[in-house]
Order: sequence, then structure tokens, then C-alpha cells
Amino acid sequence: LAKLAQTITEAGENDATPITINASTLVGVSLDAAVVGNVITYDIYLESFGIDTLSSLSLNESLDEAFGAGNYQITSAPSLIDDPGTLVLNGSFDGSTDIDILDPSSTISANDTAQIQFVVQVDTESDQGNGFGIYNNQVSATGTLPNSVIVADVSDEGTNPDPNGNDDPTEAGENDPTVSVIEVNPSIGIAYNATVIGTQVLPFYDTHAVAMLKDFESAVYKNLES
Repeated sequence: LAKLAQTITEAGENDATPITINASTLVGVSLDAAVVGNVITYDIYLESFGIDTLSSLSLNESLDEAFGAGNYQITSAPSLIDDPGTLVLNGSFDGSTDIDILDPSSTISANDTAQIQFVVQVDTESDQGNGFGIYNNQVSATGTLPNSVIVADVSDEGTNPDPNGNDDPTEAGENDPTVSVIEVNPSIGIAYNATVIGTQVLPFYDTHAVAMLKDFESAVYKNLES
């Protein structure tokens, strides 16, 4: 009996059995953009996938990261388009010093959805690493399960947080940034000297005249005519 007790208590034979606990509920988010001139209307689509209510919801949106500090303004604050009745908007959200669109008291029930819309005006076009006037933007969502496990997702481009429909919005290929392109509106100005002879006005384009062409934007002009 003593030998048996020694055998079953030997080193290497008392390892803990690992148990993987899958989250009962996941949070998914996507971001859609509509561009008119230098104004971008963003729509955030939030969805819960599972059986439990998620609490302490957050939606972090850094507009400084997307557009550069001081290059934009929020012309229409976040508002609920699809309101599940459990989300509370953060009135202090500015995309810079306060990037959470939601108040920490926000919750979302199992398999519920929400849509939040806000509008950004780009005041100064810039290159934020994607090319001049091209802006990538993503929103990150987090929520807390009843067992205090935190689930998270980064937004996918479009209106569906889970494009393949398998109830897992966190998979590769479902977290693409939302791309917006602000078109450059170029303008040019030209001035020249002219000489009056009798009743004729003769513009000069030789060394006796001064012609100035100024490019007011970083743009390429083709087929210009005088």
C-alpha cells in the first residue's frame, strides 16, 4: 500500500488539467463612412454575439490618430440611430483628449445591435501615412461578461461586424480599417501684363511681359490653355 501511494504521487504525475473557457458572448463592431467633399459621415455598427449581457461597454475612437491633431472638427456629435435602450453616449467625447464614445454605464443585451452616427469635417488635408487626403480609421469595442472576462473587437470596414456570419467578429479579415479619401479641390491663378496700342490690347508672353502661374494646391494640371 505504501508503495502504491508513492507511485501515484510521483513528480510529473500530478499536473493540472488545462481547461479552455470560451467566452459566452462576443462583441463585434464595424465602421462605415460616406464622404462628401471634406465632410465624412461615420456610422458605427455594434453587435453582441452570444447569450449574456455585456456591461461596461466602451467604443474608443481616436480622431487624432486618423486625421492628425487639429486637422478636423466634429460637426455633428455622436447620436443613436439604432438605439437598444441600454447605451449611454459620452457627452465629453472629442476624439482627442476623450476618445470613448460611450459612458461606462452602457450595456448591450445578448444578440442585440446598435448604430451610432457622427460627422467629421476635415479642415486641413494631410498625409497620415496612407497618402495625401487618404485616411484610415478604426473603432475598438470592449465589453465585460458577468464573470468579469473582457471581450474586445476592432472594427471592420462596412456595416456588418461579422461578414462571414459565424458569430465570431474577431477573426482575421474581419478587422479591416475604414478608408476615406478626401478629394483635393485645386485652384490656379494667372496674371499677365499687356500693352495698349491704339484701340488694341496686346498681351505679351515674351520677355517684355510678366506671367505668373501659381499652384494653390498639390495637384497636377493637364491640358491648360490660355
